[in-house]
Amino acid sequence: MSNTLAFVHVGLPKCASTYLQHVWSVDPLYDSLNLNELMNQARKQTTAGTQIPINPIQLPPSQNILMGSSEGFSWSYCNQPQHQAKLWDLHKNSASLIAQAQLTDTILLLVRNPFAYMRSLHEQSIKEGAYASFAEFFRQQRALIEATLDIQAIIEAYQVHFAKVVILNVDELRQTPDSFWQKYQQQLQLAIPEQGINQINEKQQAANSSLGNKLPLLAALNAHSAQLLAAFDQLDEYKATRKQEFETLRSPYANTYRWFHRRLAEYSDQQAFARLGEQLGLSQLNKDAFQKVEVDKAMLDFVETRFITPLQHFEQSIEAEWLQDIKSQLEQYTTIS
Repeated sequence: MSNTLAFVHVGLPKCASTYLQHVWSVDPLYDSLNLNELMNQARKQTTAGTQIPINPIQLPPSQNILMGSSEGFSWSYCNQPQHQAKLWDLHKNSASLIAQAQLTDTILLLVRNPFAYMRSLHEQSIKEGAYASFAEFFRQQRALIEATLDIQAIIEAYQVHFAKVVILNVDELRQTPDSFWQKYQQQLQLAIPEQGINQINEKQQAANSSLGNKLPLLAALNAHSAQLLAAFDQLDEYKATRKQEFETLRSPYANTYRWFHRRLAEYSDQQAFARLGEQLGLSQLNKDAFQKVEVDKAMLDFVETRFITPLQHFEQSIEAEWLQDIKSQLEQYTTIS
C-alpha cells in the first residue's frame, strides 16, 4: 500500500492531458487522486499574490499505482491578457503547494513541437469564446504563449522542491506510441497502463480534438455573439424599465453562447457546419489568412533558449533528433500557416 503518489502529472495545455487522464482513469493498475482543491489554491494564491501554507494531504489507501494529474497547475487566464504575466508565479506556487502537500517526489511534464503548440493555444482560445486571428492572438496573448512554453522556468520551479522531474514528448506519443510508453516505463519505473491505452484507443476517445477548417467559422460565430451581447448591454432604457427581464435574458446567453458554438463545431460534420456559414453569409472565410502569423526573431530566440536548450539535458527521454528538427524550423520559419 502506497503512502505517496507515484507522480503528479502537471499537464501543460494542449499536450494530450485529457487523453492520458482517460487512460489512467480506466486502467485497473492505476488510481487517480483528485487534485482540484490544491490546483484551485495555487490559482487563488497566484491571482491574489499572497501565500497561504497548507498541510500535508492524507492519501486514500490503494493497492494500485496512485497518481494525480491536472492542467490547472500550469496555465490559466486564457483570453485574459491583463493577468497572463502571473503565469510564471503560477508555476512557482503550484510547485510549492504540491511539495507542501507531501504528495510525491516525482513530477511528470509533457512537451510538444512549439510551433504546433502555438497553433493549438490559438485554437483553444477560440474554443473558449475568443475570435481573434492567429496574428491578433499572437500579439494580444503573447505572455500566455511564452509562459507556457518557458520550459526552463517550469523545470526550475519544480526542481527546487522535487528530486525527479520527468519530461516526455507528446509528438512521440502520437507518432510512435510504443517508444513513448517504453520511456514512460523506464523514466517512472512504473507499469505501462496497457489496458487503459487499449480501451481508450478502441473508443477513439479524443476529447478537445482539433477543429481544422471549422475554426474560422467558430471564431466568426463567437464574434457575432460578442457583438450582439455588447449591443444588448447598451439598451439603457430597456435595462431601466425591465431590469429583471433584461438580467434573465442576458445571464444565460453570456455564459452559454461560447459552449453552444463550440459544441456545434465539434459535433457537426464539415458539410453541415459549412452550410451554416453559407446561411450566415460567412462562406468566404479565408482559413489561410486567419491562421497566418509572423513569428518574430524575439520569439524564435525565446524558443531556442527557453525551450530547446533546457530539454537538451533530458537526453534519456527527449530525442536529440526531435530537438534538432525544431532548431531547423527556427532557421526556416518566417510564418506559421
